[in-house]
Parts: sequence; C-alpha cells; structure tokens
Amino acid sequence: MKYSLDTFRGDLFGGITSTVVALPVALGFGIASGMGAAAGAAARTLNSLHSLRSIPEDRIVETREDARRLAERILREEDAGAG
Repeated sequence: MKYSLDTFRGDLFGGITSTVVALPVALGFGIASGMGAAAGAAARTLNSLHSLRSIPEDRIVETREDARRLAERILREEDAGAG
C-alpha cells in the first residue's frame, strides 16, 4: 500500500478528532472509577497504541470504494456467523 501525504493528512485529522472526543471520556471514566484522571488517560493511550498494531492488513483501505467493499464483506461475515 502506498502511503501519501493526503493519506497522512486524513490520518492526522482522524487522530486529532478521536483524541478530542475520547480523551474527555477517558478522563471521566478514570475519575468515576476512583483511580483518577491520569489512570483514564493512561488507559486511553495504551488502548490507542494497541489498536495501531492490531489492524489486520486486509482491513486497510485506500479509497471509498475499498471501504464500501470492506463494509459489505464484514456484514456478510457477520450474517454468516449469526445464521
């Protein structure tokens, strides 16, 4: 897979967006659990790092058409598993 500047920009925007959304939630969970905000932030960071290395190669897409095909394949696999 070729990684381009446009792909990097999209990844950067996605990373910033997910951090803006998920970090306050993680801090809240840390506080609510009684372990403190730092524990929530650490758990979110560790989870993000784990996610980076656990994405299967066949689930990385380059185009919207690839994303559509992947979504259809995942839905077929879920339907087959439910039946």
